[in-house]
This record gives sequence, C-alpha cells and structure tokens, in this order.
Amino acid sequence: ILLSIIMASSTEFLTVPTFSPTIWFQTEINAMPAQATVFSSLLQHVPWGEFARCVARHRMDAGHRGLDARSHLAALIAGQLIEANGLRDIEATLAANAPGLRRRRIVPVRRSTLSEANRYRSPEAFEDLIPALLAQMR
Repeated sequence: ILLSIIMASSTEFLTVPTFSPTIWFQTEINAMPAQATVFSSLLQHVPWGEFARCVARHRMDAGHRGLDARSHLAALIAGQLIEANGLRDIEATLAANAPGLRRRRIVPVRRSTLSEANRYRSPEAFEDLIPALLAQMR
C-alpha cells in the first residue's frame, strides 16, 4: 500500500489508497512549541563528563549515600538562579521540577540532606569544574 501526503490549502492531510473510498486524517499541529527552561539551559552547558572525572579524582561521592555530586551541583545552581533565601527554597524548587530533573539523572533533595552535603562534602570537584566552564566561554 502506498502512502501519499496531499497538501490542501495549508492543511496537511494523509490519504491511504485502499479498495474502498479514500479515508482522510488531519494531522495534529501543536499550538505551543516546547521550550527549555533557563535552569535546563544552564544544565546543558555543564561539561558533565569533565565533572564526573573531577568527582572520581576527588572521590567526592565516597561515603555520601543520600546525595550524589551531580544532584548537589544542580541544587547549588538552582539556588543561585532563584536567589534562594535558604535551603527550603531550593528544596521546594527542585520538588516542583522533579519529573524534568529525573530525566537528567538529578534527584530532588531534602533540606536536611542538602545541609549535610554542604557541611561535609569537599568543594574541590566544584572548583576543578570552573576552568572547564571558562574554557567553554572562549
């Protein structure tokens, strides 16, 4: 069976040749195109491969069960982006965007877990990421 697309007065129709009368199906047109959020756009510019090497080099995820370094970095970026007044603001923002974050392998974090990670986790991997980010700007 051959499929052919027929353009008729700026509306797309699909016709399926059969032995019976032709059946017309109108294709759906999305009125609102999907756009990335500012937070998502920022996360796209993070060199995740370089960050993973920094985390492995400094053993940043060793001994931290509740929060991986990737989620920690995303929480810190979100805090800066929304000008958070505290950890509760970051927690609420990440919880509201949980489905989109999980697709990026970022886990929404609880306030107490983020507080503990900020207190005990070494910032060396985050610091080592800065030259890679600056190199992207050039």
